[in-house]
Amino acid sequence: MDTLSARVRSTLAPTHARLETTPFSAAVMDGSVPRDAVVTYLRCLSAAHEALEGRLAASQDELVRCVWSAELAKTPLLTKDLALTDPNGKAAPLYEAKRLAAHFADESVSDASLLGALYVFEGSQMGARPMKACFAKGLGVETDALAYFGCYGDKGGPVWAAFKAKFDAAPFTDAQRDAVVAEAVAAMAGLEKALDALHPAARPV
Repeated sequence: MDTLSARVRSTLAPTHARLETTPFSAAVMDGSVPRDAVVTYLRCLSAAHEALEGRLAASQDELVRCVWSAELAKTPLLTKDLALTDPNGKAAPLYEAKRLAAHFADESVSDASLLGALYVFEGSQMGARPMKACFAKGLGVETDALAYFGCYGDKGGPVWAAFKAKFDAAPFTDAQRDAVVAEAVAAMAGLEKALDALHPAARPV
């Protein structure tokens, strides 16, 4: 039987491919992305991370405790980046990101299933590292000044492998595995909607 991480990865593959080719992603890579669009993206990520990590940090669920640890929290890193790039708090998260954050906070969604969303955000750090310099250019800051993107640096591979090992070792039931996959899909869909909403801002004038 495939591991849970392999199942999530294969399920998300089509969406992942689309996210890599959005106009926003293309503009980040070619250096044409407006600064305000990147700051708004940071606000979106911050709203989603804060809601998700708040749920997981407060959870007493044994499955969550098998996977989650305080060291995985990215909200402090995003807070640091926003203090640098948007000190006056002018940017706001998009409606689509607020909806995703509200979904993470919804108590009808089980704590354990939200580990699927955590998988998505942890995995995104692997792709964020090679794009870190591009995000920094778009924001007009030094690459090393950014804390969130590619936050694990050279240790990204081992950290990701260790996370997946915990994720796959957690004793989910079949129904719980299904719920984890569903929440991973929901997280990716929410991110895709946010990036879609950033498309107009990502197109150079």
